[in-house]
This record gives sequence, C-alpha cells and structure tokens, in this order.
Amino acid sequence: MTIAGRIVSGWYEHDEKSNEILVHFVLRTEKGKEKVVITSPIRPYFFVEKRNLSKLLSAINSITPDHFIEEGNFRSSVSSEDLAKISVSHPKLVEKVRDFVGPEYCYEADIPFVRRLM
Repeated sequence: MTIAGRIVSGWYEHDEKSNEILVHFVLRTEKGKEKVVITSPIRPYFFVEKRNLSKLLSAINSITPDHFIEEGNFRSSVSSEDLAKISVSHPKLVEKVRDFVGPEYCYEADIPFVRRLM
C-alpha cells in the first residue's frame, strides 16, 4: 500500500507483546489527514568513538544489556574519528545512555527516533 502525502506529525510506542516499536505518522493527503502505523525497520541507534568504546561499554551494559555494537566503516564528518554504531531496543535508552556517559562521547544521539524514519 502506498499513500502519497506530507508528514504532519509522528510518534512511536513500544508494543509490549511483540517487543517491537510501532511508529505512527499523520499524513496530509488529497483526501485530508490519514494515519499510518508501521513497525520500525530499524532499531534506535547512536555512535561513539571507537577509541572510547571499551571505556564506555561498562556504562552501556549497566543501562541496557540488550544492545548491539557494529564496528563498520563509520566516520565522523566533523572530527574524522572512527565510530562504532550502538543499537538499542528502545528509543528512550539512547537518551539514557547519552546522559549517563556524556554527550561529548556520543554522535547522533540527539536525533529524535521518529525523525530518522521520515
């Protein structure tokens, strides 16, 4: 199903039964406003500098043992640091980890989850 329109607003909720994140979008279409609900195709994520990863890992584990670390070819466009991608199970955990370890160690942790999907 394809719906053409402009996104007016969006929010997410965590489905406890399926343990999935459902994303709600309200679109302005030719027919008026329509609501669309999708299951998020991605997990919430942020980046940390690889050189700080081992130092931050115990803090990340204390907040959320359910995380996934991807050490691909990620690089900061600002500082040209090599980065590791940390994916977590819930969008609120990105904010918790960022606040706990310090925003100076995190990249893209301030982007609202729904905006990543827009």
